[in-house]
Amino acid sequence: MRLRRLIVVAFAGGALFASAGSVASGSEVCSASGPRICVDITDTPDAVAPSKAGSPTYVSYLGTIVNRDNQTATHVEAKVELSAELTLYAATSTRGSCTTAENVATCAIGRMAAGATVTFQVAAKTPTTEGTVSAKYTITFDEHTNDNGSKDPKQDTVEKTEQTTVDAVNGSAASFVPKGQNVDLSTDATGTGEATENDPLIGNVKITSPANSLTAFLEEVSASVTCPTGVVCRGGGWLHATVPGTFNPPLVFPLRWDQTVVPKSLSARKFAVLTTECLDGCTIQVVSGKCKSATPAPSELPCLWNVHELADGDWIASLISTHNGYMR
Repeated sequence: MRLRRLIVVAFAGGALFASAGSVASGSEVCSASGPRICVDITDTPDAVAPSKAGSPTYVSYLGTIVNRDNQTATHVEAKVELSAELTLYAATSTRGSCTTAENVATCAIGRMAAGATVTFQVAAKTPTTEGTVSAKYTITFDEHTNDNGSKDPKQDTVEKTEQTTVDAVNGSAASFVPKGQNVDLSTDATGTGEATENDPLIGNVKITSPANSLTAFLEEVSASVTCPTGVVCRGGGWLHATVPGTFNPPLVFPLRWDQTVVPKSLSARKFAVLTTECLDGCTIQVVSGKCKSATPAPSELPCLWNVHELADGDWIASLISTHNGYMR
């Protein structure tokens, strides 16, 4: 199995809504009468980690509205109603002006020529509890082409609802990250932050005010790797952080591991390992050293900061890097 993207092996032991990552898309729904206006919705991510106190997570809903009629549609308006568990953060459209009120966003699109497409996207903060949340898109338009200033007395409508799972799962987490917002993802669904023999490695990724919106994923994956001489390797899964882009300030990946993973003498060593492209069959470059401070110079990165043993025998450290990757 070849898993591509930047890989970071770390062990202290030896436009507003551009997004990336896995998304879920349903099927297009079209109006039953009048102009053939269609709408589809994509939620990103399809399963999102719940918000925590002081550390919100987000979900994005992208509605694609298409005029599949051979006539111009007029007085087109799109409305998005979020379920009560969500908190509307922002809304934008490729055409028209949008307004927001509580958990409802409305965009006056106006005319749509035959074949025209408009996207209407909203971002919302997720609840702290698990469950299912949703966004309902309602598109209204004139029954016939109407170039007058006011709408037709009769408006046709097409609706579609997209549901998203809010779920805290050990070993994975995902969130949409709006431009300029902070998100902290963790693979530890319990929130205790305690590494155990059965779950020996806990990882977080702290995303601080990205210049552009993105979608972040953190998950455990199974893959083999050939370690160079002097680098501690162990069995088990890796932590894979998918955070598109290059970051300034850099990303911080807090790691915590149980001392049963590697002997104390090795856990106290300092190194990070950086490689590119894939896990299997790739050259690994060793980048040794701890950071000189909590705000390392770009030339130091990636490096490890605050490597130490806790009273309960666990070890912790933070990998600081301008890129995402695989951590171990």
